[in-house]
Amino acid sequence: MPKSPSNRSRLTLDTDKFSDKYSNYSENFETDDGRSTRITEDQKVHGRLTKKTMGNKGRRTNQSNYSPRNQHTGMKRKSPRLMKSSEFRNRINELQMEVKEVKMENAILKKQQRIQERSIYKYEHAHANLPSVLKSQIAELRNLQEQLRRQEDIEEEINDKLKDDDFEINKLKREIKKLKKISEDNHIQERIDLQSKLEKVEKKAAEAEKKADSMELCLENSKNNHSHEIKSFKGKYKRLLQRIEDMEEEADILKVKLKKHLAKISKSIVKSTRFFRTEKEKELDIRNVYSRRIVKIPHKLPKSVSPVLSSPRHRSDSLKSLGKEIERRGRENYFIYDGKVRKNYKIKKEEFERDLREKFVEIDKYDYKMHENQRREKNGSPSKSPYGRKNFDIDKRRQDEIRDQNERDEFEELQKKSKELEEIAYKERIQKERKEQEEIDKKLKEEEEKRRKLESEKKAREEKLKNDREEKEKAKEAAIAKEKRKQLNALKEKLAAMDANKSQNEKDEDLWNRPVNDIIKDDDNSYYSSFSSSAKKPIKKNLLSNQNSIDTNKIESPEINTQSNKPKGRTNSKTPPDMLDEIEDQVEELVLL
Repeated sequence: MPKSPSNRSRLTLDTDKFSDKYSNYSENFETDDGRSTRITEDQKVHGRLTKKTMGNKGRRTNQSNYSPRNQHTGMKRKSPRLMKSSEFRNRINELQMEVKEVKMENAILKKQQRIQERSIYKYEHAHANLPSVLKSQIAELRNLQEQLRRQEDIEEEINDKLKDDDFEINKLKREIKKLKKISEDNHIQERIDLQSKLEKVEKKAAEAEKKADSMELCLENSKNNHSHEIKSFKGKYKRLLQRIEDMEEEADILKVKLKKHLAKISKSIVKSTRFFRTEKEKELDIRNVYSRRIVKIPHKLPKSVSPVLSSPRHRSDSLKSLGKEIERRGRENYFIYDGKVRKNYKIKKEEFERDLREKFVEIDKYDYKMHENQRREKNGSPSKSPYGRKNFDIDKRRQDEIRDQNERDEFEELQKKSKELEEIAYKERIQKERKEQEEIDKKLKEEEEKRRKLESEKKAREEKLKNDREEKEKAKEAAIAKEKRKQLNALKEKLAAMDANKSQNEKDEDLWNRPVNDIIKDDDNSYYSSFSSSAKKPIKKNLLSNQNSIDTNKIESPEINTQSNKPKGRTNSKTPPDMLDEIEDQVEELVLL
């Protein structure tokens, strides 16, 4: 039940409710800023006091005209009423809470009353339900008894199974012991270990052989590949040399042709200059009147100038014939191997033809110019240059000569540069070939070293395998010698046992052959004791002494003992069949143990 708030807490609650509305109210009549509303003397002196103006007498002014002091006083008058109303509200709330708590208590008490009434009713009317209760108890007892019986049956079955399992386990343990003894006698564990080691070593040897075979195949393949590469390199080298020779021959032929052509051009230029006179010569002719010599200009061109190049038709025919001749000689003298070389050859041929055409064009222009000048001088008409000028310009001719000289110089420089470039390329090619040969030699040396290493590794593996085989053979021989020694020891023990049995049998025969009077004279106890010790117990003693010497595979010793135990004098004894059965039973028991 929640506690009702005290009077002090009620007051705090009420003040909290109205704190927002009347937060500006203070008992000291001071504002929130801390300034008092009372007027000080300083304010009166300085004239800060505001006089009240009464505008409309008898009427109330608006709330905006009220000062803050009047508002606070009004709120102070209203506060006691609000306090009382808040107290009444708090009281009402407290009473409502108490009523709720009382209702809850009443409901709980009613529930308890109902439960108690039901329990009382059950106890009062229990004697009417007794037979049904007894029946239910009896049924429960029967069910429990049946469950017990079932569990007992299950436990019995489990016990039977456990017994069978124990019996089988014991059998298996006996068999295991038997096998352990046999294995210890025959050293089976050592043989198994040796066999496992043998298998591992054989596997390793097989793997090593496979690796060696694979390495040999790799060696053979590498040798074949290397020989094939060397052959291919040699073939390429020969082809390159042949190409170089062909190109050099072709270059020599082209150089000879160029020299011939340039010689022809120079001759034609020199001969053509004879028809022109310099200005100085003309001046001398004019001044030296007595030595005037009029040079007749020929009506036809001299023989030095080729008449074939005079007309464009003959020029084109000569170019075609020259190109055909070049192609014919190229087909006859040279054989081109690859497409790249053919392309280079075509490009060079086109360049050469283009240069020839340009030279022919220049020669034609020069010849045309000379021919026209001669014609104009003959007719006395003013000379016209082929470039469209009216008068023949001597400076232009000199410039053309200078240009031709420059072109010749450039051509010679180009030839020198081409020679230098060819020499550099030849040196570089030789260096490359040397480097390639050195690399090939290095590869060959490396492959030889690898082959030697592989051969040495193969020899080491073979030596290891031989040593392992010798060790295995020695171990086998040692194991066989041990087994033979054990067999010899077992045979010796058997022979010793046979000798002991023979001595005992001889004693028994002496007893059987003794006369009756001697036997009567002897004491009964001594006789029976000697008889029992000599006739009944020898077989057991012999069997116990020969437990270690009996093998599971050889069970012939009991028969020998039985034959040796037979007395010679009495042939109709009952011992052989009965004793054999007993001996076999004893041997089986010993083997099981």
